Amino acid sequence: MENQHTDDLSRILRTVEEILEIVHFMKDHRSQLEGDPILDFAEVCQLLRQSERQVRRFREQGLLIGFNIGARRMYLLSEVQEFIRKMRRRGKLESLNQ
Repeated sequence: MENQHTDDLSRILRTVEEILEIVHFMKDHRSQLEGDPILDFAEVCQLLRQSERQVRRFREQGLLIGFNIGARRMYLLSEVQEFIRKMRRRGKLESLNQ
């Protein structure tokens, strides 16, 4: 029973940490497209806690699309959030936080 409570608290803490990260990103972003903050490639890697190569794999697999501004790959925050939700539904969210 105590182990279950610890697991529940750990999940809540992870969720709160994710929300805090998103809030920090939103505070720092002035670039928006129709009110949706725009993240650059490095910020997406940081938010997902994944290497550049892994984020490129997500793009190649069609899991994250993004768009180009000149030679730079950019992503809408809402797209990254949707990607996280999909991975959570698939039970693969833990792999994003390693």
